[in-house]
Amino acid sequence: FSFDLKQRKNALNFVRLLEGLPNALQKASEAELATLTAGVFPLPGRRPKALVTYGADRATYVLRVRNRTDDYNVPLWTQVTQTLAAACDLTVLPSCYEPIGTDGVHLEPRFDRSGDKRLFCLSARTLCRRDPERHTPLSYLDVADVINAEGVRPKRDLKELFGRMVFDCLTGNVHNRPENIWFYRANGGWNLAPLSAPRVSPTLIRTRLLPIALNGNDTVADTETAILLASYFGLRKSDAKQMVIGMQKTLYRWKDVAVRLGADPIQINRMASSFNQE
Repeated sequence: FSFDLKQRKNALNFVRLLEGLPNALQKASEAELATLTAGVFPLPGRRPKALVTYGADRATYVLRVRNRTDDYNVPLWTQVTQTLAAACDLTVLPSCYEPIGTDGVHLEPRFDRSGDKRLFCLSARTLCRRDPERHTPLSYLDVADVINAEGVRPKRDLKELFGRMVFDCLTGNVHNRPENIWFYRANGGWNLAPLSAPRVSPTLIRTRLLPIALNGNDTVADTETAILLASYFGLRKSDAKQMVIGMQKTLYRWKDVAVRLGADPIQINRMASSFNQE
């Protein structure tokens, strides 16, 4: 599907089809079904998304919309989180938010492509070799083991992975599950792919839990624990502390980013718990 905002009616109809899945399939025309079949069905995941051509270069992008069960603007807050991650010097895919449809859409290029070239990618969930008798969740240390064992640029990727761990502790990024941490194969080894679609969500509990453990069974988002693990990522504790402080200063401006992207005051107030660093 060619997602062209100059053809706003067509773009809006497509977004509404995605937002209405799966019920929209019952009312869609044959042409609409053909579009959905081509753009939606090849993509795995828990949330509605589609492949579209977008931008001046008509490149292939992943378009994400709200889920019918969402109680906050997921596309917008995904873009807020991604903007903040880039400001924290993490390697992220270029992305944008377009205010169209119910809650707008989030667009980013495919992480498994380099120009027109297809990359061979596997997730951390697949690459982390586990003893079948071990019942603890996957952790950042397991992902670091992949980089240490088969990484092409281990120093760079270990620092990047540590930065993501700190960022997740400070924001509660709910998208950074092992199946969403991707590697691509190149130059005889594995390379950490750019961060894709990080996302904060409102929380009512003071203790924030992450979808991937820091170490062992410990899924509590705690920067002090992260700092204690710094040497596993080839970092000194002093450098790790400076990274935490730098990200805290950057994330202090989260409201400015949210307002610039069009977040309303009610949702900004709800999201304060995600950025509370006390």
